[in-house]
Amino acid sequence: MFKFLSVGAAAAAVILSGASAAFAGTGMDLKFDRHVYHVAACAMGNAPGTARCHARVVTDNKGNFQAKPRSKTASGATFYVPSELRAAYNITGALPSVGGGTGAPVIAIVDAYGYTAAAADLATYRSQYGLGACTVASGCLTIVNQTGGTKLPTATGSTPQGWDVEQALDLDMASAMCPQCNIVLVQANSASFSDLATAANYAASIKNVVAVSNSYGGAETGSNSSSSCATLAGQTTVGCEPYYNHPGIAVTVSSGDQGYAAGPQFPASSPHVIAVGGTTLTYTGAAGRGYTEAAWADAGSGCSTLYGKLTVNSTVLQNSTIDPFCANRTIADVSAVADPNTGVAVYLGAFAAGSKGRNGTAGFYIVGGTSAAAPLVAGIYGYAKATGAVTAAPNGASTIYASASATTGASPNLNDVATGTNGGTAGCGGTAICTARAGYDGPTGLGTPNGPLPF
Repeated sequence: MFKFLSVGAAAAAVILSGASAAFAGTGMDLKFDRHVYHVAACAMGNAPGTARCHARVVTDNKGNFQAKPRSKTASGATFYVPSELRAAYNITGALPSVGGGTGAPVIAIVDAYGYTAAAADLATYRSQYGLGACTVASGCLTIVNQTGGTKLPTATGSTPQGWDVEQALDLDMASAMCPQCNIVLVQANSASFSDLATAANYAASIKNVVAVSNSYGGAETGSNSSSSCATLAGQTTVGCEPYYNHPGIAVTVSSGDQGYAAGPQFPASSPHVIAVGGTTLTYTGAAGRGYTEAAWADAGSGCSTLYGKLTVNSTVLQNSTIDPFCANRTIADVSAVADPNTGVAVYLGAFAAGSKGRNGTAGFYIVGGTSAAAPLVAGIYGYAKATGAVTAAPNGASTIYASASATTGASPNLNDVATGTNGGTAGCGGTAICTARAGYDGPTGLGTPNGPLPF
């Protein structure tokens, strides 16, 4: 059995510096954090007007993907599995014998590039955890391109290689929280804002779609420009943001995986989406919930420089009482597990031999990042609809804020996260834009799910 690395800070720095040297120029961002090494699935340094996925994979000290045991979980497993995630977020109820079915709620997942093993890898994950089959043949799983066509994009070269990991994570998390939902995987031609926004806009048009999950982002600069996205028909607002404005559908977006210092990420900074931050989820086994959470050190948060406050029907959701930190839109709204140290199980089929950061072995891996949190929350929206727990159509983050106190941001339907920071050494002056506190804060928003009612 693998054991946690037990090295001093100086030794860890030496090990990491050598490993990082091997990754120089790859953009993989190998980190040693408390107990584990982990890398960015999608390379850092993406160009303006493009996005990168926010998944991070636990590795060995050379950056090879590797499942590593960590501290105790409810089942003794080495990573969180669906039953534990549902327990942690109070999503209860019997599982269906098969996934989906005619008329079932749809969770749409937007990612970039092709992923030829998507159906096979999802089948293995769902079989392992008793979630019922969800196949293309049954109609439970559909895979289309960014405009809904059947000619799927390819994944070649160095840039797209992490997006198959992202797609596996998204499919598995949506399935974990709503195995009775149908899933549509929408693959954009590239990671450009334009292609991803086109895919998101198409996803919102799918029949029976309840939630659209987006686990990617880039610097928001230019996202409001016609050079990034063509103006949608019938719209006067230019840029990419209108592509994510779909009342009646929950559009979830990961907040980022580089902490507060990275600045606000688009499309999480859109005032029409549900920005999902990240936490460290720890199983305690104590009476009551049995889990505790703290803000994940690398979760994204920030104050948009382009977009105004969340507003629905002239009501400002992030009002100045619960969010006095930013005159514009603040990231995030809610949160869920994201720390690779407390990551989630994801099944990945065999990789291309020699791929940087890959050991070529099919199996279950530990993956984190707010890329895990966004589809997890989207899955809860699907679950709420599938079980009838919530009948009203979502309107951005309005139902989440409606359940919260207008003065403190506290909600009985959310687990408040009041410890931790994503500010690093630069920080944010100790304000709640990068420091968790009681009520609303940037890294974790209003808190994490405690059942389906706010969704």
